[in-house]
Amino acid sequence: MYAVMCLACVGLTAANAAVLWTVVAVEGLAVLSGFTLLLAWASYRGAVASAHDYGTALLAINQELSAARGF
Repeated sequence: MYAVMCLACVGLTAANAAVLWTVVAVEGLAVLSGFTLLLAWASYRGAVASAHDYGTALLAINQELSAARGF
């Protein structure tokens, strides 16, 4: 979910710039792009943190199963 959101935010940044460049002032477009890129970065960090925690959980499950089997 976070990885898809990261890519969607990057795509939205490009789409916003392409669609709104004649309607919104350059400063407003820069602020909007900055916020969507900030959300993309936060989503990326969320994806990395989720993957790290999921790996930790899988290792703990593996250790429990190995101990139960006597390995």
